[in-house]
Amino acid sequence: MELDEESADTAVHLDVLTVSMALAQSASYLQKCQLYLYLYKTAHNQEPSSLSLPTPMMTVLRSDKRTAGKLYMLKDVMIFMKKNIPPMQALRQLTEIYQQLELIVQQKPTSNMRADNGAFTPPMDKLEQALDLIRDAISGAGYSFEDDVALAVNFATKDIYDKDKQKYEICLNTFKSCDDLVNVYVDLCERYPEIKVFVDPLLSHDREGFSKLNERIGGNCFVINQESFSNNPKVLRKTLKEGFVSGNVMKMENASTVPQLFQQLKAIEDCPRILFVSPNEVETHEHFMVDMAVAVQADFIVFGGPGRSDNIRKYNRLQAIEHELNVLNILVHKEPLIPLHTDAPTELESGENTT
Repeated sequence: MELDEESADTAVHLDVLTVSMALAQSASYLQKCQLYLYLYKTAHNQEPSSLSLPTPMMTVLRSDKRTAGKLYMLKDVMIFMKKNIPPMQALRQLTEIYQQLELIVQQKPTSNMRADNGAFTPPMDKLEQALDLIRDAISGAGYSFEDDVALAVNFATKDIYDKDKQKYEICLNTFKSCDDLVNVYVDLCERYPEIKVFVDPLLSHDREGFSKLNERIGGNCFVINQESFSNNPKVLRKTLKEGFVSGNVMKMENASTVPQLFQQLKAIEDCPRILFVSPNEVETHEHFMVDMAVAVQADFIVFGGPGRSDNIRKYNRLQAIEHELNVLNILVHKEPLIPLHTDAPTELESGENTT
């Protein structure tokens, strides 16, 4: 199979990254320390006096152009617990909701379909259907979407933008301009206040659109643009400083080497931001991202659903780190970052670095 120039560059980039990750793992083994401790010392040039663990998110639903149904705009819906509880307890509760959701979607056509990350892919025609499904699963598992569980929604804006029409095809043959789409998001926040994070709600270069969106919902919902981080940390620094977005999503594939990832984070370390660590587009059994999330003191870590064994491996790694930090007596518990219902971005306006 012949690769085009872009695909070839990507393949080389991932090969180099794999070698860099292997070197980091080997170095931690030779130094007889855990990988997350080695990565922390590499990033900060010192031993940690205390460490906190990221709040786990679980991806439970997906509906885009590649899945059944007319809904195109939705890439993933993730759930996380609002309360300050140990990460493994949070994962157990999220798993209960995931299992309840499985019982619900089994009643639908193509109920056995799951995405590569373990998320369910039932046919959906409207975004509200996805959100109502999750509400039913939360209630069925014995939790409250008002008090216990929050949602993060990742949108497939790159895939649904029509360059000729300069509009977003949110559903089959339903096109929205940027201003129309902002109104859709504002309406969703009002009707589904459990939504606390929007990821890539607009094209990454649409600074005016992000400004309008953050101005209208920034106090109630984090607005995240993961494309800026992967493409140009300097651009992300500017957007963070100017308040266009609330934070960034870091994936291992965002850089060619592990030190380069640290350099990218250093470029925005003085910016008020929320840091998410998310798996690569191609899932593996490797738990490197869990150690990295702890090393960089990420606020959130995004997991796939427990229907995939590679995700279970990552859960177990987080549990092992939690146990070790408790034994070392350096684990610090922190409240999950939840936007408050205000008229302006509260935590981000204060200039406090949350990581």
